[in-house]
Amino acid sequence: MPVTHPKKEATDVEPKNEEVKLVSEEEYRASMREELRLEVLAEIQAKERKGKKTKKQTDTGSNRHQFSLRFQPDMFEWLTQAAENESRSITNLITTYLELVQHIPTWELRQLLDNESRKRRSKRNR
Repeated sequence: MPVTHPKKEATDVEPKNEEVKLVSEEEYRASMREELRLEVLAEIQAKERKGKKTKKQTDTGSNRHQFSLRFQPDMFEWLTQAAENESRSITNLITTYLELVQHIPTWELRQLLDNESRKRRSKRNR
């Protein structure tokens, strides 16, 4: 009687081998375990190759750095209120502020803000 592999089509029949090898259940299980292991490894490698090709270039945090900030209570309250007024998270608000001023050196930013506040004071005093 022809031997049919369980994972192959019933029409794919292997020719009858004159020499039939009898194996113990342990040997059979070991060979099946090895076959399954190789199939699983092949699937994993295929998924990894496929994943590398279709990986999206979105910034989901993998390219970001995270650190803690310590604010004085009044500064934190101000940030919380500003974020609520703009319907944003505090993190988003702080990130936006930093992105807006990242190209300006701190001394220049301080000078710009000081000049702006002086202009406002002088207009009020008139």
